[in-house]
Amino acid sequence: MAAAARAERPVLFSGEMVQAIRAGRKTQTRRVMKPQPKGVVGKTWPDPDSWAWPSSLARTMVDINEARSLSPYGCRGDRLWVRETFALLWPGEGPPENAQENRVEYRADGDPSRFPGEWPPESAKDAERPRWRPGIFMPRWASRIVLEVTRVRIEQVQEISEQDAAAEGVRPLQMDRGSYLPSFEGLWDTINAPRGYGWSTNPWVFVIEYRVIQGLAPAASHSV
Repeated sequence: MAAAARAERPVLFSGEMVQAIRAGRKTQTRRVMKPQPKGVVGKTWPDPDSWAWPSSLARTMVDINEARSLSPYGCRGDRLWVRETFALLWPGEGPPENAQENRVEYRADGDPSRFPGEWPPESAKDAERPRWRPGIFMPRWASRIVLEVTRVRIEQVQEISEQDAAAEGVRPLQMDRGSYLPSFEGLWDTINAPRGYGWSTNPWVFVIEYRVIQGLAPAASHSV
């Protein structure tokens, strides 16, 4: 049987998580499963009509081509290109006809309160000043980070281990005796609680493990 073609998909990350990826500290991401599975017993999928997930996949998807149609993040060997907050800077006096001739600046690379292009704060109302653009609008050509999926699995978010919490790229808090878990829980709630998928609801998630194949920061910057 011929191998399935490698798929490529966009994935959105915050500036803090982009820094962690580039520093080599973040090698996993958890994303809420939508819709949430129903009728889960013994962490399998006993009722194939309750959700479009074959019970034969159980809790792990590795080298299963069918997973590509079920997981929005594909499976091992697929690639994810990272979307992040960015700005396009004109190379001359005005915008070029070809957008790809712009210089791309990334908000995660410096003080997030700064204006792109080193424009001063008093230029806030200048119509020609470049603006930060939400990562959801980043085109593929402007992305600088590419990830290769090494594994996709499913679990409930509270099943995360200390080791996996560290792989999520968060910083441990000294007040929690250096544990990564409270930091991850706080980050999770910041992003997902407003959407109804807070830590306390213990939602089912896709766990995407990956390696960075493009976009690691220089070695000197790995302490970010």
